[in-house]
Amino acid sequence: MAESLIPGLNALYGILKRHIERGNDELKQRKELAQEVRDSCHHWSKLLVKMIDDVVEQWERNNRSGAIDSIMRLTNDFHEIDYWSLDESSPILKFLKKDPRFRDFAIKCAGFYKSALDLKRLAYGEIKDRHGMLHNAATVGLPTMAHIWREEVRERLRCVTTAHNYVKTIVPA
Repeated sequence: MAESLIPGLNALYGILKRHIERGNDELKQRKELAQEVRDSCHHWSKLLVKMIDDVVEQWERNNRSGAIDSIMRLTNDFHEIDYWSLDESSPILKFLKKDPRFRDFAIKCAGFYKSALDLKRLAYGEIKDRHGMLHNAATVGLPTMAHIWREEVRERLRCVTTAHNYVKTIVPA
């Protein structure tokens, strides 16, 4: 993976793409990996919101083309993670999904990354708000798109946390 200007991008890539060696206690291993992925989701939600807040500031200072360029640079950086198909391409998520008790958690994490890292739609796509209405930057502007995206990221993160709370309660059969 090429060096990115985004702090921690290589670490995220490493977590999601590293090979998993099965241990003797797979339940314990899955719980530890689930904690690591959950922590990663929380870390990335904070970092991404900060980055998008910076882009919105740029937009509001009437540097709209600079804001769009920033989104496209971020989009290009995230492209290497293959976030749109993590549920099938991430060894850690595939390993978690093999145990039906961890399946929902893995799916929620993949959904979080797909939603959070798909930044191009802030400038050129559409985002559904919590009422199911589609919005695009051409009609509502980037600040409103960022607000809707933040709500979506928060909701996805809430789903990850809820699924992780269940995973923490799993005991050996």
